[in-house]
Amino acid sequence: MSPPSRRRVIVVIVAASAWWISLGLMAALTSNPTVLNVTQVLEARLVIEARGLDAGDQVQVVRVFASDRLAPLPETLTVSNLAEVIDTLESNGSCLVPLSPGGDGNWVVPGCHFLDKGKTRSIPMIYPANDTTRTRLKQILKRGKRQILDRPVDPDRHFVQVTAR
Repeated sequence: MSPPSRRRVIVVIVAASAWWISLGLMAALTSNPTVLNVTQVLEARLVIEARGLDAGDQVQVVRVFASDRLAPLPETLTVSNLAEVIDTLESNGSCLVPLSPGGDGNWVVPGCHFLDKGKTRSIPMIYPANDTTRTRLKQILKRGKRQILDRPVDPDRHFVQVTAR
């Protein structure tokens, strides 16, 4: 090979190596964001930020984001299917946990329902609590609330008028 063609080969190899290294660094340093399931969040009766406890099926309530109850919640809740999401809970400081009543006084982390799978039960999901997921959760709840409030209401069906004599 002549010196100019050797130089071209070296330049191409260096450029290709730099390209592959930069792609590898981007893949390693750019993480996929956590995506909250909107349906799961809006159908939940209680959405909390929680930490795991040493007691097998209990979580410590850190913060309540949405609740269908007026009474304050206890500091700890029993979650029947906590074992199915315990890895996510233990690998993060705290998690966003959508909950539904379990029927026995306990709570259950609902799974996501997939349209193509029919009535098959899906895997329950919780989400790492960080600034991004908290902000997204607040957006989902605000939008859901706005959709409920913006629905037209038929006064004849929802309100009773009382007149005093």
